[in-house]
Amino acid sequence: MARIDAAAIHVEREWVTPADVVDAAAAHVRHALDRHLLLLQADATGEVEIDPRVASMALAHLLENAARYSPADREISIRATADADDCT
Repeated sequence: MARIDAAAIHVEREWVTPADVVDAAAAHVRHALDRHLLLLQADATGEVEIDPRVASMALAHLLENAARYSPADREISIRATADADDCT
């Protein structure tokens, strides 16, 4: 976020589904998730206008931390939805 605020990253918005962002993030850190069950529930129909690269990098960082700081037998769960106003 600091790099975005400092204009060190050029944000390129496009319309994407939450599923696109979640899939990209999970693929990026698949190696870190080997010892965890990953449960994904991501909307593949609703779209939001964001920079998918920046969003997936942020989510990948969160996933990597979840894998690093949780016991190996714990599941990691993601639920991502989109509606006309926002993405959660």
